[in-house]
Amino acid sequence: MKKFASLTVAALLCVSSPAFAETLTNATVIALVNAGLGAETIAAKVRNATGDYDVSTDKLLELKRLGVADSIIAAMLDSSTKSQTAAATAFQNESIDPKVPHASGLYVLADWDSPSKMTRLDATTANQARTSGMFGAILTSGLAPLKVKTAIPNATSKLKVRTARPTFYFYFDSANPTAGIAGLYFSSIGSSVTSPNEFTVVKFQSKKGVREVTTGKASAFGGATYGLVDKDKISFTSSVISPGVFKVTIDNEMPKGEYAFVNSNGGGANAGAISRAFDFTIE
Repeated sequence: MKKFASLTVAALLCVSSPAFAETLTNATVIALVNAGLGAETIAAKVRNATGDYDVSTDKLLELKRLGVADSIIAAMLDSSTKSQTAAATAFQNESIDPKVPHASGLYVLADWDSPSKMTRLDATTANQARTSGMFGAILTSGLAPLKVKTAIPNATSKLKVRTARPTFYFYFDSANPTAGIAGLYFSSIGSSVTSPNEFTVVKFQSKKGVREVTTGKASAFGGATYGLVDKDKISFTSSVISPGVFKVTIDNEMPKGEYAFVNSNGGGANAGAISRAFDFTIE
């Protein structure tokens, strides 16, 4: 029976078809040792197959206690080191060369730093909406419009931009087709976003510890309108660098203040509603 098991494992080791691709683990290696395969054969398998090994001190001691040869453990350590190096170098997020791989996201070219680098913008979730202008509407019997304002937390952004005309780069999920679920960065907004032109750059006003922007108006006689106000919008130009990668340049110098790239949702009463803001401060 043991001989049959050994032959079966050996046969599996010989299969090179992608359909039989596997990821080796500590348990796999122990199973191969228990099946009677030689240390040289198992070490070769470890070197030539994808591995996900736990090589912490406790686990190495356990492998040794279970009879795993030093040559196999060394091959596992080497495989783990190579995997970590590959993961670290797969994306070069701070590189100012827009054509090298970057993780999905929105970046600003921080050319005010020395050396220059790309800095990724974090998304801030809109946490409240409020109505302003109620007093004026009452005084004018509804002639003065009510304003609907969407707010994001904190009076200022953590990301400080030290130029009045920053350059941005979008790396959409399509630029990293092999990144898997971890690469999804923009799609969770509610739909798949594939172009900077689906975003608007807006200027926020800091008020009472939050940043807010008008996203709708309503009056007794003019009805309701939804969407961002033109005076709050900042124009920009985008160009394609490579599939899924876009360069965005701001058309005019931006005064000091609070800004964000926002993606507006839906139509009707939801038009202009902001779910996430990729915010930054112009200093």
